[in-house]
Amino acid sequence: MQLIAGSPAVVLAYIDSAVMDELDLRFLPSESRFIQELPQIEEISCPTRLVVANSDPVILNSIADRVLQNTDVVLELIWNIERRSDIAHALSPVAERANFSQFRVVEGTAHLLLSASGDQEISAKRPGLIPSTPELLEEIGSESVPMPPQLFKQLLWRYSYLLEHFDDANSKYDNVFSQLERVKREKKAQDLELKAVQEEVADLSSVNSDLDGKLRELDSEHSKLQSSYNALASSKLGSMTLKYWARRNNRA
Repeated sequence: MQLIAGSPAVVLAYIDSAVMDELDLRFLPSESRFIQELPQIEEISCPTRLVVANSDPVILNSIADRVLQNTDVVLELIWNIERRSDIAHALSPVAERANFSQFRVVEGTAHLLLSASGDQEISAKRPGLIPSTPELLEEIGSESVPMPPQLFKQLLWRYSYLLEHFDDANSKYDNVFSQLERVKREKKAQDLELKAVQEEVADLSSVNSDLDGKLRELDSEHSKLQSSYNALASSKLGSMTLKYWARRNNRA
C-alpha cells in the first residue's frame, strides 16, 4: 500500500470533544470526514487514514491494536504533548509492534503514525545514531517537559543526517546535470561534423557522377574514331594514304 508515500485516501477523523480545543487540527485535509463512532476497522477495504484524538491511553492502544491487523489503514494518533506527555510512554509498545511508525510534534500536538504495512526503505536507511519512534516516545514519556534536552539532541542529529543526505543528493544531481549538458554539447558538435561529412560526400558523389558522364562521352567518341580509322584502313585509298605517311615519317 502506498498510503504512507502520500497517495489519495479516505481521511476519517475521530476526535474526542473533551480534547478538541487542546489540539491543532489544521493539518487535516479539507475533505476529512469527522465521525462520532469508530468504523469497523476489520471491514475497511480501501486506503484509509484514520485520525484519532483521545486522552485515554487504554483506548488509544486498543484502537492501535485493531488497526495493525488491517494493511489498508494508516492510523494517526494525536494528543497535546504538553498536557499529556505520559501518553507517549504508554504508546511506545504499540509503536514497537507496528511495521511502520513515525512520530513528530507540530504546534504542541503530537502525531504518532502507525501502519501494518511496513516501509522497508525508511527502516533500512535509519542509522544507529537516529532514534527509532519507540525510543522517541519513551524519551518524551519519561520527562515532564515537552522537549527534553536529550530528545532535542536526537532531533538535531536526525535533522543533520537528513540535511547531509540532502546536500549529497543535491551535489549528485548537479554533477549528473553537468555531465548531461556536456554530453549534449558533444553530441551537437558530432552532429555538426557528421552533417559536414555528409555534405562533402554528396559533393564528391556529384563530381564523380559528372566525371562518369564525361568518361562515357569520351569512350563513345573514341569508338567512333576507331571505327572511322578501321574503315579508312580497309579501303584502297586509305591503305595508300597510310603507306605514304609511313614512308614520309621514315625519311624524317
